Amino acid sequence: MRFLKMWLPVLLVAFGGPVIAAPGFTFLQIGVGAREGAMGGAGAALSRNPAAAYYNPANLVRSKRGGALVVLNRHFADIASQYMAITMRTGPWAITPHYLGTTVPDIELRDRPSQEPIDLFTGRDAALGISVARRLPLGLSVGGSVNYIWEKIYVEASDGWGFDFGAAWAAPLVGLRLGAAVQNLGEASKFVTEAPDLPTLLRAGASFSMGAGPLGSMAVAADWVAVKDQSPEQRFGVELAPLAILRLRGGLVYGVEAMRATAGFGLAFMGLQFDYAYIPFREDLGEGHRFAFGVEL
Repeated sequence: MRFLKMWLPVLLVAFGGPVIAAPGFTFLQIGVGAREGAMGGAGAALSRNPAAAYYNPANLVRSKRGGALVVLNRHFADIASQYMAITMRTGPWAITPHYLGTTVPDIELRDRPSQEPIDLFTGRDAALGISVARRLPLGLSVGGSVNYIWEKIYVEASDGWGFDFGAAWAAPLVGLRLGAAVQNLGEASKFVTEAPDLPTLLRAGASFSMGAGPLGSMAVAADWVAVKDQSPEQRFGVELAPLAILRLRGGLVYGVEAMRATAGFGLAFMGLQFDYAYIPFREDLGEGHRFAFGVEL
């Protein structure tokens, strides 16, 4: 179960005491937006609100106005995360400070094989950063992010700096966008005796939006995601807008063992946005729920 192992720290017995394996900052792979989450996690070209700081910072200039976003995630095993961001626009520029925090509760601590753990503790992760994007001629845009990242498991901690770079292009064909980003470049301090590697990844994708038709407007998106030392992932999503205030969404994920289908909806009214994503996990891991609250500024 690669997805489960990615999250739960491994406790090893060595020299008569507990030794905790290197963390790896895997919380950086969660995803943040509820719209993108409901559409399979495709966001390289699709994202446009402050969630773009996570998927592809170049997309922050898509909206003419700024905005604020708060996302609450509830994953399997009671893993929870929060994302907060605010985008400010000035001319061709967009600037977005953002925060991502994650908690993994009730991790069992043992120093030898036993029926009951010595103690329970909570693992904590955080990323605090800022993203900057600029619109260029010919439909191009570029962006970058710098993030201070921190992770603590039991009494051990590691921190470091991560960097993201992205580009996007609005093609001459109306509604077609292409985007790509390289994320989590950088390094971290030692965790116990070894410095963990950041989950460096390449994300590339396309999205296509169509105008009003019999079913209203429609958008489709597809991403290819390659995480260092992992098999590539393919993520697909579709969004229908039968009413001006309503969005219906669905997605598919391939390449992640414990995930396949996703779904959700969105409501928009007078600059306010609410989005929900339902993300079920296979192999009896449970289900995830993602709630996003946004406002145009």
